[in-house]
Amino acid sequence: MREYKTQMEAAKKGIITPEMRTVATKEYMEPEKLRELVAKGWVAIPANVNHTSLSAEGVGSGLKTKINVNLGISGDCKDYTMEMQKVDMAIKFGAEAIMDLSNYGKQLIERSPAMIGTVPMYDAIGYLDKDLLEISAEDFLEVVRAHAEEGVDFMTIHAGINRRAIEAFRRDPRKMNIVSRGGSLLFAWMMMTGNENPFYEHYDEVLDILREYDVTISLGDALRPGCIDDATDAGQISELIELGALTERAWAKDVQVMVEGPGHMAMNEIEANMKLEKQIIDRRIDVMKKRGIKFVLNTEVATGKASAKAVCPKDDQMTGYLKNKNLKYVKADDLLKEYDAVVLACGAANPRDIKAPGRDAKGIYFAVDFLKTTTMSLVNSGFADKQFVSCKGKNVLVIGGGDTGNDCVGTAVREGAVSVTQLEMMPKAPDTRTPDNPWPEWPKICKTDYGQQEAIAVYGHDPRIYETTVKEFIKDKDGNVKAAKCVKLDWKKNPETGRMSMTEIEGSEYIVDCDVVLIAAGFLGCQTYVAESFGVELNERTNVKTPCPNSYTTNVPKVFVAGDMHRGQSLVVWAIREGREAAMAVEELLLGYTNLQ
Repeated sequence: MREYKTQMEAAKKGIITPEMRTVATKEYMEPEKLRELVAKGWVAIPANVNHTSLSAEGVGSGLKTKINVNLGISGDCKDYTMEMQKVDMAIKFGAEAIMDLSNYGKQLIERSPAMIGTVPMYDAIGYLDKDLLEISAEDFLEVVRAHAEEGVDFMTIHAGINRRAIEAFRRDPRKMNIVSRGGSLLFAWMMMTGNENPFYEHYDEVLDILREYDVTISLGDALRPGCIDDATDAGQISELIELGALTERAWAKDVQVMVEGPGHMAMNEIEANMKLEKQIIDRRIDVMKKRGIKFVLNTEVATGKASAKAVCPKDDQMTGYLKNKNLKYVKADDLLKEYDAVVLACGAANPRDIKAPGRDAKGIYFAVDFLKTTTMSLVNSGFADKQFVSCKGKNVLVIGGGDTGNDCVGTAVREGAVSVTQLEMMPKAPDTRTPDNPWPEWPKICKTDYGQQEAIAVYGHDPRIYETTVKEFIKDKDGNVKAAKCVKLDWKKNPETGRMSMTEIEGSEYIVDCDVVLIAAGFLGCQTYVAESFGVELNERTNVKTPCPNSYTTNVPKVFVAGDMHRGQSLVVWAIREGREAAMAVEELLLGYTNLQ
């Protein structure tokens, strides 16, 4: 009886499986070395427990290139005899894998010693005999289970095209849209239903099925570029980031992973994309180091003699937590003398404050600082150093309804807060689409994120209060915050401008008890001292000013700007794009032309 569920689990336990021995012989490799590669996820051996005719093959680092043959039947062409002839021909000429792209009928497994792959998304419509709109998330999982039971060795599952990736994709127009068939079908289903990608939303259930039958997951590149002009765009990179996280989740359950990609792109982009796929952050850093990029850490910029800048000046406790004893300083003037060009990419980390009486009370923190110190303490010591603000046993008030506010809610709940209240100035979005928000527009509906979901599970109610702001923070005799006076807001449209404006509703004040207040009210722009150090001008949003939105030059010669410091608080995919375009501007300055794309 097997002492393991998957090849990866066996490898981690130090077990060399029969499949590993077969692959090691074919690859002229020591079985123990192969086992180590499988344990690390560098090699996958797709080998479904129900594929009894399989002659195992390995895919990955240090192994021979494998031939994969695509075939399969459809509703329009369902000649089984011809497909079997293709199978026999593929096996005759030594193909190691057969990708059954059927969207109608039974898989081709019984007679194949080659590993078999499928795309459950393709087969869903034919297998279930339903229109796309009628298919539920549970239906998609049913197809995954059916394929696993039949003996499929690896499945292409497009789990990375979630709402976040689609948002990035929609903001960065393409010439060729979505070229992946599985990706386009999922995109259509998500747009029609307004739901999250079922393979992403129920990813843990997918992994449980795959683990049961030892099926390797091939993470599909739904947003791969179909032409060179679309290569390495926001959508592609956003999906890659998601695929990196999904890979780690699969490995945690001992499910083997292959990642597809990178799609159509110029030759000089292939290396970077492949390395980015393998390791989203570390590989990127390694690539840059190999290209001669020098990283200088723990260094701040100042105009002259540096003075420490308190990140949270109204709270001594938080300032102490964030203080870096190893911080070094460099003068902006010295950088401008030493380098031919300087790119400012310092983010938009200047938090928007709540200007209300009592703001100087102890126990009021900016959300990012709170989250940063909590994470640092967890990573560095498992909270043993106590260099964070604990919410255990406290009433927590979160001001702000965005992603950062949600993170604060979730963190406070997990730390054991007695209660968590989240204030949102804007009205509650509708639970379903309104007539003026038809498909295929992005659904503007109320979303309950993980933090709110955890709060509901613990406290029995949604922590959010809409159309509300803080008028005053109330202190106890020792200067600690103990409550907040809140007021309801009324939003009305200006008939002349069409813009919404808010007014306080008279007599609507009420008190919210709180021992900890976390301000997640957004960001105003870059830290002004960085801009002052280089002498660059700021716009009305306190972002670095450029001649136009698509320009990266500043008022200071050879000083450029990119990312959030240029456009304001935004997504990482926009930062990546702006970094690429700023590099083009720098190259044009230095060479008079650019070959970058």
